[in-house]
Amino acid sequence: MSCRLLRAHGRGVVWVAEGYRSVRDPWNEGDGDGMTNTAKVAVGAVMTVLGVLFMFQGLGYVKGSAMTGSNFWVVAGPVIAVGGLVVIAAGLGRLGSRSSRPPR
Repeated sequence: MSCRLLRAHGRGVVWVAEGYRSVRDPWNEGDGDGMTNTAKVAVGAVMTVLGVLFMFQGLGYVKGSAMTGSNFWVVAGPVIAVGGLVVIAAGLGRLGSRSSRPPR
């Protein structure tokens, strides 16, 4: 299937492929959840830092909280931190694939 650029259309472009016209916005091709890649990386970083902090509070290294010395936070902290790393990976994975290839 061959595609060709017909004309620029605002922020997007109009592509023609065998009689089919499509307006694509290559700067906003998310997965539909409304969260940008930068926001995913930022939220993931905050989750990771907080997860590590919660773990250290649960272990008793960080004092001054109701979470200090609680076994729940020893387990929940790393789970939250790993979740943050997954969110970061999702944000970075989409950034790398988008910038390295032209829109179809």
